[in-house]
Formats: sequence, C-alpha cells, structure tokens
Amino acid sequence: MRSCALFFPAIAMLLSAALYSSENKREMISFTAKEKQGATEAIQPGETISSENQIDAKKLVVAKNAINGFTNVEFLYWRAEGDRWVYAYTLDSGQALIAPGNLDAQTTGVKTLRGKAEWKPGARVELGYSTAFHWNISGIWTYYHNRSVSTYRADNGLAGNIVLAGTHAHSVSRINYNVGDLQFSSCFQLLKNLSLKPYFSVRGAWIEQNQRNRFTGSPIPTGLFNGTYRQAIDWSGYGPRLGMDVACHFGKTGLSFFGGLSASLLFGNLHTKINLDYLGTLAPVFVETRDRSHALKTNLQALIGADMKWWFDHCKKAIALYAAWETNYWWHIEALTPLRANLTNYLTSQDLILSGLSAGLAFEF
Repeated sequence: MRSCALFFPAIAMLLSAALYSSENKREMISFTAKEKQGATEAIQPGETISSENQIDAKKLVVAKNAINGFTNVEFLYWRAEGDRWVYAYTLDSGQALIAPGNLDAQTTGVKTLRGKAEWKPGARVELGYSTAFHWNISGIWTYYHNRSVSTYRADNGLAGNIVLAGTHAHSVSRINYNVGDLQFSSCFQLLKNLSLKPYFSVRGAWIEQNQRNRFTGSPIPTGLFNGTYRQAIDWSGYGPRLGMDVACHFGKTGLSFFGGLSASLLFGNLHTKINLDYLGTLAPVFVETRDRSHALKTNLQALIGADMKWWFDHCKKAIALYAAWETNYWWHIEALTPLRANLTNYLTSQDLILSGLSAGLAFEF
C-alpha cells in the first residue's frame, strides 16, 4: 500500500512535467520577436514565425518570464470648484441689507457670490513593473494644491457667515489634495486595434480645505458686524477602487486614443473647525466650533485622451507622450457652513470637482 501511495504521485509528477514541457514548446512558437523584448503582441494560433523573427528558444523563455519596469510622470493643470462655494450674499442696487436671520426668507433680488474656480498646477507619479503573468503592479501618487482669492464691494452691503456683514468682502480658499493608489492591472487585446485594461487598487486619500472670509466697511444694519470667518476641513479615508481603460490603436503608427472610468468607495474621518471673530456691540467676540464624523465617500474619475509611443533599443524599451482631459468628482466631501445667523445645523455636505488637463511622459524598460 505504501509503495502504491508513492507510485501514483510519481506518475502525476511525470505527467505534469511532460505537459509543462509541451506547453513551453507551444509558447516558444506562438510569440513574435516583440514578445521576446517584453511586449505583449502575440501572433494568432496557427501562424508561423517569419525568418526575420526566428529567435533562440532559450532566450525566448527567459524574456517571457522577465519582469519589465515602467514609470509615468504627469503634469496636471486642473481647476477646483465646489457646487455651492458661497461666501457672501448681496441685494440688487437700491435695496438695503436685511437684518440677520431673515436672509433665507428673501426670494427676489438676491445675488450669490461664489469663490473663483482657479486653474493651478499639480503632479502625478507612477512607478511599477509588469510580471511574466501579464499583471502590472504599481504605486501611484497624485498631488494638487489650489489657492483662490475673491473680492467684492457693494455699497448697499454684503451679508456674510453667521452675523458678519460689510461693504467689502475678501475670501481666500485653499485645497491640498493627496491621493495614493496601490494598483493591479492587466491588458487584453480584444480586437486587432482595440485593447482593454481592467484594474483595481487600494486607494488612500487626504483632502484638506481651508476658507477665510473677511468683511469690512460700513454702514451695516444693527445686529450685523464686521469680522472674519475661518473654516478648516480635513478628510482622510481608505477603500477599494475599480476601473477600466479602453484604447484604440492605429496600426504601427504608435498613435492611440484612450478613455477610462473608475469608481472608489472610501471610508474615512471628517474633521471640521470653525472660527468666528468679530467686534460685537460691547466687546470683541470669538466663537469656535469643532465637529468630527465618520462616513463613506464616493469618487468617480473619468478621462479621455491620446498618446504616442515609440519603441527603441531593438524594441526592448519604449517611451510615450500622452495628454487627456480628466475629471474627478467627489460626492459630499465638503462640510461647509451656510450663511445663517446662528450655528444651528451649521454643516451642509457639498461636492468637490477637480477637472482639467493631464499630460505626461511614460517610460517602459
């Protein structure tokens, strides 16, 4: 019985070795010379390799199991905007500024002042490698900083946050955007000139937003005051990301058009701090409010663009230039204070949109 127990595993190992050897032989004649150099362009089953593509079988096996590195460096030129970035209200010319607490009831003649959506640069870096199993593993880091300044003057008055008002308003908004991904991806040739690249990643994000609104000037109604409002929003979270890229290749020109769509679901912490500083009727007043919460946040990322790739060093290496229009939409990532006369229910969830040009250089080695 013991000899039988050793005999059957031995037979199974021999059969496996034979099948593996046969499979390797089939693989040796099913790849072009480009596959030898690390590319993924396989010939169709049944096709033969031309004389110019004849290569040493041993070298082919080594190349097929090699690990190829790649890196991407991108320049970002985005603008950041919120769906309700309001810092002040004013009324049509000729209407006097209304008393605090009654602004919500005003339905006609109200002009909403929103922060400017400024264009600012950013950067994204990716470093990774391609395994012999045609899976890519990479780390991606995206950084973006935006600072926008808005000013406005209204002789009939401006209503600001809580109890602030004046004839001049000065608003400064800042955003620090940091996103990191540990990404796993693979590329499939769907048609002759069409390829798909599904991917998934573990994403971490840290988004910091600051806003300062200052109101000066008079006359203003009784009960409203000149002063400064400050708000700091700090959100960080982690979660999965799934996506798909599609590319259309134009023969051997190296030109491709591509598009991509991905979605993330991140669980994180939201910290909000609000400062209200103004000169009251009898003495200076300083109010500070803090809030902490936990919530799921959703991010949708979409892009469309084109790239141009060149092979060199006998097709062992490649370099590519690409450019795309990209949009990142974050649902309910903000928690801003509406313009009211009290701190009751002062937090409102708002969306954050980052969009613009993404252009870069890719190198495969």
